[in-house]
Parts: sequence; structure tokens; C-alpha cells
Amino acid sequence: MLDVILQGAQSDALTLREAGLRYGYTRMNPLLVGTPIMIADQLQDLFESDCCDGFILCPSLSPVGYEEFCQTVVPELQRRRIFRTEYIGETFRSHLREV
Repeated sequence: MLDVILQGAQSDALTLREAGLRYGYTRMNPLLVGTPIMIADQLQDLFESDCCDGFILCPSLSPVGYEEFCQTVVPELQRRRIFRTEYIGETFRSHLREV
């Protein structure tokens, strides 16, 4: 973990304290904020530029953020055909193999 913090400090010319604070707030991950369409735009850009092949969501305020994300951002991603609309398999394991 210290190596990740140090790499972030070097790449952005941060002091160790500044890098530690950034890591504590964002874990050096993109912080996505805005309207559902703006967040969908950012996720689409990350996905289509091959920066990632999936996402781990961490709502910043409360677990209610998951519900809000699913009700507002997921439908926009589905409309763009970036997020599935149904599962083919019947088990969690089979869902993981669909990718």
C-alpha cells in the first residue's frame, strides 16, 4: 500500500502527507460526481478506452448511494448497451463466466 501511495506522490508531485490524504479520500481511484448522465459518460469513457473491464462502487455518503446508482446510472448504461439488462445463467458462478 505504501508503494501505491508513493507512486501517486511522485506522479503528481505531492508530498507524502498530500498523497496519504488523497489515498484516504479516494484510494487513488477516480472520484465520479455529477448527474447520472455525467457519471455514465465518465464510466463509458473509462470502459471504452480500455482503462478497465469493470467497476467496484463505493458510495461516498451512505449505502443509499448504491440504490440511487442502480436507479439512475444503471438504466443509462443499459440504454448505451454498456451494462447488461439480464443474466443468462442461473447461478452466481455462471454469471461470472458470461463476460
